[in-house]
Amino acid sequence: MLRKLVRKWWFWVGQSAFCLFALSVLGVYVEWKITRSRGEARRDEAVRRLDAEDPAWRAAELCAARNATLPPKDRNAAERAIQAVALIPDSFKEWSKADDWRKDLTPGVLPREEDICEFVPVYADCGPALEVARTVRHLDQGGFPLVFKEPNPLDTLLENTQRLREAASLLDMDVIVLSYQGRANQAIESAHAILSTGRGLGDEPFLVSQLVRMAIVMIAKNATERAIGWGEPTAGLAELQAAFDKEILVPRMTYGLRGERAMFYLLAQKMDDGSLWAADLADSGTGGSKSIEDRFGHFMLRKYLPAQQATMIELFDQMLAAEKLPDPARQAAYEQIELPPKGFENLLVNLLLPAWEKVAGADIRTRAVCASATVALACERYRRRTGNWPASLQAIPHDILPNVPTDPYTGTSLLYRVTDDGAVVYAVGKDLADDGGANLDPKGDLGTDIGFRLLNPDRRRQPAPEPDANPLPGEP
Repeated sequence: MLRKLVRKWWFWVGQSAFCLFALSVLGVYVEWKITRSRGEARRDEAVRRLDAEDPAWRAAELCAARNATLPPKDRNAAERAIQAVALIPDSFKEWSKADDWRKDLTPGVLPREEDICEFVPVYADCGPALEVARTVRHLDQGGFPLVFKEPNPLDTLLENTQRLREAASLLDMDVIVLSYQGRANQAIESAHAILSTGRGLGDEPFLVSQLVRMAIVMIAKNATERAIGWGEPTAGLAELQAAFDKEILVPRMTYGLRGERAMFYLLAQKMDDGSLWAADLADSGTGGSKSIEDRFGHFMLRKYLPAQQATMIELFDQMLAAEKLPDPARQAAYEQIELPPKGFENLLVNLLLPAWEKVAGADIRTRAVCASATVALACERYRRRTGNWPASLQAIPHDILPNVPTDPYTGTSLLYRVTDDGAVVYAVGKDLADDGGANLDPKGDLGTDIGFRLLNPDRRRQPAPEPDANPLPGEP
């Protein structure tokens, strides 16, 4: 009798436990479906709006639209630059690894003769590559065909994009040698070719691609500053001024943000339909057997995927809306964007959201650099015409400077000062303080400005200082 009661008791315990377990599973599934359905409603509404406002926003359509507008290879600045890179000799690549004096060059002061002499045979080897690279100056458009890799768009390769830096570096050395040799006009042409190399990236829809373009703009500005500081070019200044002026208004952030949005949406879709697993992101691949933990983790991730797609679209909406604003309202709008709270429900957003604040900061610096270079070239042209630096930017005739670019940090006119040794055009930088243009730094950190320094003719081509005969302890 007792044994029968025990068996019956265990039966009911088992039945109860099973029912509780079934109810728990059902509750989890129902909650999963409710949460996912809410996310789907948000996502679908965001998608409907995007389809109406920007029909070619998805990855496939975005790539197809831009690829269809790329110029043919013979008129493509990026393709021409890559042709030059293919001709760069190993001697230049090896020399570049040990190049430590280029970063110390300043406008007005020539490099040491021994440094130039060391480079002469390498420079001679670069003749065929330079012959091609210099022609990039004449090309206004460019870009590489692009297709997002599937199922994992994060694996999309941008090999040629990064290689454009090599073309810019080669042309930068060309500017150094030509300027040193007193061939100022040719140096300006090569500086223009550097800027055209960056312009060759066009609307490549990745923030990293636009960062490469910004870096090349900075190389072009430094090369231009040296070309003028080491000589007196008489040609090419107006054309280079127009190129820098055109670069100010390029929507680099918009290009990159649209691509990043498309990439995130595609990745989430592939994860949702099972083409890509969360575990594949860590393994940098796809396929292979998945553990129970992988399967359960992916199941739980799918619960929040639609909501994360909606969140990401909303964040990119705010960034792209900021890009439509004038400076400095644009920067203020970026600063007001709030990130979603950390947690599993926002895992992909927190992991994959690009570092847009840093890229936006680099972009505003690039606009400041382009604006100051535009005005500085106009000032140099004015000096060549009149023999003096302009008393103010407003004194420059419209046939030399049609419009004075604004300081992107303040929204007001760029600053300008005539100094004892020349003139300086500058923006205040992120500290918003006018430091007089005495200390220029492309980062625009505290106590510095972002700008372009011009020197009086008698202060140009100064010989490099002799090395210190009695270096401090620890110095070479």
